[in-house]
Parts: sequence; C-alpha cells; structure tokens
Amino acid sequence: MNTTETNITYSSLRDFLEGYVGNETPSKLGRMIYKAGLGAWTVFLREVKPSFEISEEFLISFENETLHVSTKFAHGNCSLELKQDMKRFLGFNESDTSKKEHTLDSYLTQLTNFSGNNPHYRISFFKVGQIIEVTVTNKVPANIEEIYYEDKQARTLDWIDDCVGIRIGSIVEGSEVEISPENLMFPFKEIDFEKVTSHINEQVSFYWERDNSDNFYIQYKEVCASVRVCNGEFNWCDNNELTDEIKQQVDDWLDSYYEVDMNTVNHEKVSISRELFIQYYTNDDIFY
Repeated sequence: MNTTETNITYSSLRDFLEGYVGNETPSKLGRMIYKAGLGAWTVFLREVKPSFEISEEFLISFENETLHVSTKFAHGNCSLELKQDMKRFLGFNESDTSKKEHTLDSYLTQLTNFSGNNPHYRISFFKVGQIIEVTVTNKVPANIEEIYYEDKQARTLDWIDDCVGIRIGSIVEGSEVEISPENLMFPFKEIDFEKVTSHINEQVSFYWERDNSDNFYIQYKEVCASVRVCNGEFNWCDNNELTDEIKQQVDDWLDSYYEVDMNTVNHEKVSISRELFIQYYTNDDIFY
C-alpha cells in the first residue's frame, strides 16, 4: 500500500501525544507535524459540543391584507432568539407581521425562490386552505476548541476522545502576513496532510522572499536588469541581457556591499564602473 494513502485517525494522535517529548516523537503523525515546514503551526480541534439541528414549524396566514406568522407547536427546544431569527429569515419582523404586503400565492413564490439561498437553514412548506405551513430547520455548528500542540494541555490526554481533526496555518517571520489556516478532519490521509502543508509552505516562501529580499536595479549603457538577493543568493531576472563579465562585476560589488554592517540602506544610484550603475529599490519604486 502507498504510505501516502494511510489513514491518520485520532488513535495516531494518541500515539503522538503519549510519546511527545520536546521535538522528538516516535509517531508518524508527530513526525508529519514537526516537518510541516516554514513556520507552520498546528492546533488540535476538540469538539466541545457537537453540531445539532433545531426545527420549528410556523403558520403563515393572510389577514387584513397583511401576512402574519405564528408558531404551530411549542417544542421547547428552540430559544426565543432563534425563533425570532427564523422569523426574520422568513421575512417577518418581531411583531409577527410581514415587512411587505403579499398574498399567500405570492409568498409561496417567494418561499420557492429563497428556500435554498441560506446554508444555515433548510425549509419545507405546503399550503392548506388559506394557511401555509412552514418547517424551518437550523443547523447549529459544533463548538470547537483549539489546543496548540506545544501547550501543556495537549499532553494531558483528557480531551483526546473529543478531538475531531487538526488545523494548520502559519505566520510568516519577518512579514506581517498570516497564512489562512486549513482544516484536516479525522480520518485523513497522509497525502492530504502533505498537500495542505505544501500549499501553506508555498505561500510562506512567496511572502518571506518578497518581504526579506533586497532588490537591485542594474544599468549598463542601454541595457537594464535586476537582481534579487535573498539568504545570500543572487537571483537575476530571466530577461536580462548583461554579459557574464558585467554580471560578475555586479556580484563582486554585492559581495563587498554585504560585508559591511548596514544600518541604513542607500537608495542612491551607485557607479560600479564608468558605464555600470546599481541602485537599491523596493517593490514600490518606479523607474523611468
């Protein structure tokens, strides 16, 4: 079997937590978490309260040229606040009167049109004489707690049976960018984990290089080019037409430039030789 197709379950999480010591862990899930990459963080998702559905039945009637809504049964499982929310969803205000004047037939058309437009509500309805009976079902999402994998609470194991998955994200060091987290719900496959971390790391790499690189504009006679310096590596733009000899002069100048302890960056154009100039720039600079 391809190992990337192996299911990761909360049992793997238990093995990880029981063997969790510093940065070493014998479990496969633990190794996956620790090798997540460039500044990635992981939290465990604990379901404190599971999701559930609440239904309420309403009666829509037409009186004095105005639609009215009332509750058919007092179920006792639906709060007054949620009932009012359901009524507003149906187009009524707190006085149980429609905001707009409709006939029952026109309101039936309205129900048909918006019944599938709200992901939190599911409705069904039918007309009996001069009354429309409407059942509104509201899905209440689960109450999820985040437990960071290096927190002390993560090692107590008293929450592990309620763990439903993990969330992975990243904050890019040296940048103000926070990568949007992605969820993996148990059971998931190793390849799913790798896809998520790869996607996050691609974004981290882009923003880190963007915000932690030095850019230089090169001009030699009528030829222009640029070079980006990141982690001591010189990356020339693909479309430059400079000769290897000229690029070597630039590389030598940059080597000496980075040997100096620079408290401030010089944005002035500098002459490397008679016809060769270099200038530091940011992404916001424009050259004419």
